[in-house]
Amino acid sequence: GAAVAAAAAAAAMRRTGSMQDVKAFVKHFPEHLSWRAERESFAHEAAQYALWVPFALGANKLGFETLSYLFATWFVLGEAMLLYMHASKSKVLRALRWWHVVGAIAIAASVAGVPVRRTFGRFVLEYVFFGALVMACVFPLIPKAFRHDVPDMIYALGFLKKKKESTD
Repeated sequence: GAAVAAAAAAAAMRRTGSMQDVKAFVKHFPEHLSWRAERESFAHEAAQYALWVPFALGANKLGFETLSYLFATWFVLGEAMLLYMHASKSKVLRALRWWHVVGAIAIAASVAGVPVRRTFGRFVLEYVFFGALVMACVFPLIPKAFRHDVPDMIYALGFLKKKKESTD
């Protein structure tokens, strides 16, 4: 009887110890996954944006110049957005708003001149400048009920007022 009771108590202690190990693992696992996601998703997303390059080259080769500029712009802006999202802890980037970008483009164009028509530089300038202006005008018109999945970057760049914590 006593030997069986001692063996049962020892097994219970081992189970308790292993349960603590499992609890520690379960607690740590989400932290580990988010750490991996932060590291892996950057390279994965960068590679996804780089997939626009062959499309740009192919469109250019086939004589579709404007389409090639569009694909190349998506590559450049995608990579820039990725860098912005991963470096958003920087004080400078946290202070960046859409009107800073539009203003910088306007100043640069007035000082250095607008790039020549039908060039990639001109296409990017117009795409970013007018795209930011359109987003600044249109985003505030979107009803709040449809803003649940709006990326934080849209709020951070000032296109929409900061999200308020919901009390419901």
